[in-house]
Amino acid sequence: MRKLMGFAPIVLVWLAGAVPGAMAQDYVKGGGDITIRTERYARPPYSSATYYIYEQGGAIVCTKLAVCNKYDECTTRYDSGFFKDALDADAGDSSSTTPPVVIPRAKIAKHVCLTKYPPRSQQGD
Repeated sequence: MRKLMGFAPIVLVWLAGAVPGAMAQDYVKGGGDITIRTERYARPPYSSATYYIYEQGGAIVCTKLAVCNKYDECTTRYDSGFFKDALDADAGDSSSTTPPVVIPRAKIAKHVCLTKYPPRSQQGD
């Protein structure tokens, strides 16, 4: 029995990693395609903030914010729904944007934002 006890945490970690990916795949079927677009803001000196905005059916599911310095050292933050830091909101329009791109079903589980904050329609709302 002791040998099985050592095996149990490994199985639990594996299952925990598998569940969010499965949820991400399920909500694609029910709510339409998920797209990602970006907005970028300059932050002096020599840094930038990039927002990765995930949408499904015209609603924003979650937002990933990556703030990187000139050495490409980044900090990342994930928020449910739309989020914009006060520094960037005060700056006005973004310096660059990308159009929405559909995320292929096979790659959805790799997006941390979508595994942390699945759309509400799949959470029983």
